Amino acid sequence: MDPASLAQSIPADQVDALRRQHNVDIDGQVVEFGAALLVRFLPASATCDLLLDILDEAGAACRRALASSGDAAKHGRIDSRSVAVVVGNRLGIPEDRIPQAR
Repeated sequence: MDPASLAQSIPADQVDALRRQHNVDIDGQVVEFGAALLVRFLPASATCDLLLDILDEAGAACRRALASSGDAAKHGRIDSRSVAVVVGNRLGIPEDRIPQAR
């Protein structure tokens, strides 16, 4: 599956649920970036469910970072670096080894 098709296969209501659950912004470019990483680094596992898991983990990390800084009520944003960190953790490599994350 190509990254654009994978990103578009995610139901909008599920992305909205992640936004509300983690109090974060998730824009379309981040979803496409996550899809591109999955297709490139985990092609056999690149599914809608895995992409949602990646976004969920990135949202949780964003929320934890805000809470630890004392800004738990603040609205966060999932960026490409946070998605690369999650994918890198799953692969066992640092995110700076993922070219798009630089």
